[in-house]
Amino acid sequence: MSEKKTFVLAGIVALMATGFARADLSNVGFETGDLTDWSVNPGGIVSIQNDATGHFAVLSEAQPFEEATSSLFQDFVITSQLTSISFEYRMDSIGNYFDENAFPDAFTARLITPDTHFPILHTPGVSDLFYHDNSEATPFVDFDSNFVSVSPAAQRTNWTTVTIDLTSIPNPTNARIQFDLLGTGMIDGQTSVVGIDNITAVVIPAPSAVLLGAIGLGIVRRFHS
Repeated sequence: MSEKKTFVLAGIVALMATGFARADLSNVGFETGDLTDWSVNPGGIVSIQNDATGHFAVLSEAQPFEEATSSLFQDFVITSQLTSISFEYRMDSIGNYFDENAFPDAFTARLITPDTHFPILHTPGVSDLFYHDNSEATPFVDFDSNFVSVSPAAQRTNWTTVTIDLTSIPNPTNARIQFDLLGTGMIDGQTSVVGIDNITAVVIPAPSAVLLGAIGLGIVRRFHS
């Protein structure tokens, strides 16, 4: 094989190998037992708890008697191989009284740009991604069904799995997944917490080394013939 053909072949195999980059989300199940690789807004209250299933993050209301937000977020890259991202959550309130005149405790999950904080997925007149408030006995849940689906979580009772379809997003796209709990303290007679776990990026499987080798061998044979 000529030197030129060898160089071209090496470039093709390199492109094939690097074309299957994975999303760089990490500590997605809080398996480190802390908030490694996650960020919390100044004044936010986010802790790690665990149960029989494992560790999970808990967002708490940031102030006892005024509106304040606790945020948990991480940046990553949406590539062509990333088809969806999902997470599990549960929202609970402590206290039975809710003041209808107060702003409800609310949980939101969004995909936004890290620099401008604009929503990456958005339909005019519909929630940017996912919204759940704890007003009154029946929580109000709203989401953009063009991109989002919900189902019961597989392992935890009373938890919900939220799945976001990413196939319409141009790639590569720098993204931030952000969870927010907006609370009003005891003004409305209740305080709220949100559990978050198992943030999962679903990707097209990368080809195995054996498959890459077989494809490379086929290219070698074509160049050699």
